[in-house]
Amino acid sequence: MLERLAQAATVAYFFAFDLTLEETLRRHRHRPQALEFGEDKIRDWYHGWQPLDFVAEHRITADETAEQSVERVLLTCGLPVKDLSAP
Repeated sequence: MLERLAQAATVAYFFAFDLTLEETLRRHRHRPQALEFGEDKIRDWYHGWQPLDFVAEHRITADETAEQSVERVLLTCGLPVKDLSAP
């Protein structure tokens, strides 16, 4: 599906999280879905960074805050960046 989107789009940007298993588990503990499936399920499907071979993905790492990630996506896409800390 993503490959067809990349081929059909004039411009397409792909962003993906590149997180360690430990960071993935830590973030999962704070999600509402944490009670729906546990760490054992995540360990089963976690395979680390596996970039797509048909596009250049932009990595989002654990070093970036959510605000920094959003700002980078907006800038990359040529969209205006607003002060994300303002209400």
